[in-house]
Amino acid sequence: MIGSLGTIAFSASSDKVNTFSGFSKTGEARYSEHALSGKKPLLEFIGPGLEKISFTMRLDVGLGVNPKTEIKKLIDLRDAGEASILCIGGEFIGMFVIKSLAENHKAIDNAGRLLLADINVSLEEYADDRV
Repeated sequence: MIGSLGTIAFSASSDKVNTFSGFSKTGEARYSEHALSGKKPLLEFIGPGLEKISFTMRLDVGLGVNPKTEIKKLIDLRDAGEASILCIGGEFIGMFVIKSLAENHKAIDNAGRLLLADINVSLEEYADDRV
């Protein structure tokens, strides 16, 4: 297994390929800006910001994946608003929520079944010091 986001497993085998591409992670520091009379403002470091991750999943019937089923799992996870563990290559990346999904339906058969879709997934870190 390549990794997982909650109950969604990323894997590649001879029977099924359900993985991602274009993995991108960004983060920033948080600063407060204090105005000073006649001078440039003073920056005060507040702390680290939340990490953001994005990637694209190619869901292809030809690779053993049911695109409609996998899209529903992602939508359900997004709409539940619950943080999920993200692991890649056995490494714990953090707790994340799905902030947005963008579907691009690439192929549909003559019965209207979705055969191929690209899904852009945007995650945001869920940091809760109370836990």
